[in-house]
Amino acid sequence: GFIGIHPAVKKIAILVVPTVVSIAVSQINIFVSTIIASFLPEGSITYLYYSMRLIQLPIGIFGVAVGMAVLPTLSQHVAEKNFDKLKEELNFSLRLLFFLTIPSMFGLMMLSQPIVNTLFQRGVFDYIATLNTAQALLFYSIGIWATVGSRTITVAYYSLQDTKTPVLCATVAMFTNIGVSLIFIKTLKHNGIALAYSVAAITQFFLLNVLLKSKLPQFNLSSIFPSLFKTLVASAAAVVLAKLICMIKPEIWISSNKIILKVIILSTAILTAVFVYLFMCYLLKHEELGYILRKLRRKL
Repeated sequence: GFIGIHPAVKKIAILVVPTVVSIAVSQINIFVSTIIASFLPEGSITYLYYSMRLIQLPIGIFGVAVGMAVLPTLSQHVAEKNFDKLKEELNFSLRLLFFLTIPSMFGLMMLSQPIVNTLFQRGVFDYIATLNTAQALLFYSIGIWATVGSRTITVAYYSLQDTKTPVLCATVAMFTNIGVSLIFIKTLKHNGIALAYSVAAITQFFLLNVLLKSKLPQFNLSSIFPSLFKTLVASAAAVVLAKLICMIKPEIWISSNKIILKVIILSTAILTAVFVYLFMCYLLKHEELGYILRKLRRKL
């Protein structure tokens, strides 16, 4: 068996197994949600599927990218036993992550109907399907920040060579997801499943934070609050304006045609929101915006 195997290989095997279990837990989550949704009225699985695809965009682009980018740096700080630097790097990663994902989260929540209508409403996918998918998107979006935040904090655990705690947190989240789904499925139908996903993601995020204190006492989540406050203020201003632009012609978000007009209005709303968000961050002297601008200047 293991007699002739190098100790480093053993160590990798011990660390990899919980990581694989973590991935399995998230797949079980999706599987269980689908089973629960199958007891709901026809179309429920479709509404959840399409709305889930939309929230995967910011999660995939920002959550995965930031997580992959910070792992080598965090691991290096651990190797050098520089835990203050590790704390600073994790802190900055979360601030940057929320700076990027919170405006897109607000955007998906406030513009859920125009987005779903423009992308999917044609043929069999009618106005009722748009409304139901947009509602699910709203509930799913609540948990975007926690999903990406959990991924980054999980990376901090990996850098500390602890792969067991994230599995524990993911398992608690899985049972939370099932429990909340079963509680809200009667009143909220398919939206109960979307809400359960968000509640589970938020539970996982805070659990990962609480348990990280024992491993990294220097880390304190409250230190990201000033940056988070600026992000929230700028995001709110940007999405309210985007919503107002979409409300210029409210009747088009009911119809299944006028696709070009919809694309023009929605694109204008989103681009305006991006500009307003960045401008507000600039006025609020947002550090993360400064960091991105400095990086761009260096590249250019």
